Amino acid sequence: MHKDQSYPGQHDPILEAGLWDQVQQRLNTNRIDRANGTHASVPSLLTGLIYDDTGAPMVPSHANKKGRRYRYYVTKALLIGARATTPRGWRVPAGDLENLVEGRLMAFFRDQSTIFDALNEMIEDAILCRDLVAQAETLTGQWPGMATSDKRKILNDLVGRMDLKAECIEIHIWPHRLPQILSAGNQPLAMLTGTNRDEPTLCLTVQARLKRVGMETRFIINGSNADNRKHPDRSLLRLLGQAYRFREMMLSSQGKTMTDIAAEAGVGGSYFTRILRLGFLSPDIVEAILRNDHPLELTAKKLAANSRLPIGWQDQRDSLGVN
Repeated sequence: MHKDQSYPGQHDPILEAGLWDQVQQRLNTNRIDRANGTHASVPSLLTGLIYDDTGAPMVPSHANKKGRRYRYYVTKALLIGARATTPRGWRVPAGDLENLVEGRLMAFFRDQSTIFDALNEMIEDAILCRDLVAQAETLTGQWPGMATSDKRKILNDLVGRMDLKAECIEIHIWPHRLPQILSAGNQPLAMLTGTNRDEPTLCLTVQARLKRVGMETRFIINGSNADNRKHPDRSLLRLLGQAYRFREMMLSSQGKTMTDIAAEAGVGGSYFTRILRLGFLSPDIVEAILRNDHPLELTAKKLAANSRLPIGWQDQRDSLGVN
C-alpha cells in the first residue's frame, strides 16, 4: 500500500493465510490470559484497575518475611524511584484491599433493586430482567469459590477503574456490561474488545481510610476501629501463649526465684517479668483478642512494651482501649 492505494505484491507471501490467522488468534488469546492472570502463580485481582489519589497506577508487589509472602499494591513510581521523588505514593496490603472491593461488588450484586434499575434502562423485557437479577444473586454465591483468574475476567469486563482516595475507595463500573456478564452465568467470560470511555459509569464507594499501625498499614472502615480482618492477629496470640506459659512456670516453680525461672524459659529476667503480667490480663481483653475484636492500635509490640499495665481489670480495659 502506498498513499492509500493498494498494489499487487511482487513476492509470494512468507506465511500462508491460514497460518497467519492461527498466529493472530494465539496472540489475542495470550493477551487475554495476561490481562486475566490465567497462568500467574498468584494472580493479583486488581492488576491494571487500581489507581492512587493522584491518578497514578498501582501495581502488584510482594515481600517475603520469615517464609511468609506478603502481597501489596504499590504506586508504580515507588518501584522505580525513591520515596522522596514520590511523596504521595501508596503501599497497601493487597488482601485487605481486595476483600473490601469484593465485598462492595457482592453487595451491589445482592441489591436487587439497584440491579433491576440498571438493567431496566437497557432491557424492556421484564422477565429477562428478573432472570438476570436472579443470576446476580447466584453469582454472589459462586464468587467465593471462583478462581482468581475467572474473577478477573468479570472485573475486566465490569470495572473501568478503581481510585484509592484518602477516605474511601471508588469503584467505577460499566452498568451496560451487566447483561453480558450476568447472562454468561458461571461460564468463563471472553474479554471485550476495547472499552468505550464515553459510556456512562456508576461509582460504588467504600468508606475506608488507611492508618499506620506499628510497621503495617491497615484499612479502617467507616471511620471506626472496625476493619475487614478475617483472622486473629497471630503475633498477639503467640504473645498470650508465651504469657500463659510463663504464668504456669511461675505457679509451679516451688520456691524458685524469678531469675531462675526466666533462665529456664531462655529469656532475660526483665522480659520474663513484663510478659508474665500479660498472663493476668482481664478475661474480656483476652476474649477480644481471640475474637479479633480488639482495637487496631493494640499490637503485640505495644502490649509487650507496656511495663505499667494496671492490675485492675477495668483499669486494664481503659488503658488498652478494649470495651
